[in-house]
Amino acid sequence: MEPQTEKLVQYLAHMTSLGILDCRNPLLAAHQFMGMLNEPSLWPWMIGREGLPLAAEDVVEETLRTFLQRYRLPQSKGNSKDDAR
Repeated sequence: MEPQTEKLVQYLAHMTSLGILDCRNPLLAAHQFMGMLNEPSLWPWMIGREGLPLAAEDVVEETLRTFLQRYRLPQSKGNSKDDAR
């Protein structure tokens, strides 16, 4: 496994142990995250087409929002939902 992937897997497992995320399979979650980041540019390139006309910042922001919508545990009362960002 690539060192960057391993670090992300360890981070997701750690955040799960702290009760912040619910990643039952951190390896799968890491690959899902990276896949969402790579898909808009990688797949068009692989089939010989130009990447989608999307700003990198938009891809990253929406990937984070989607990932956290699935994996972030609900915040306890007294914490704002922006604290985990």
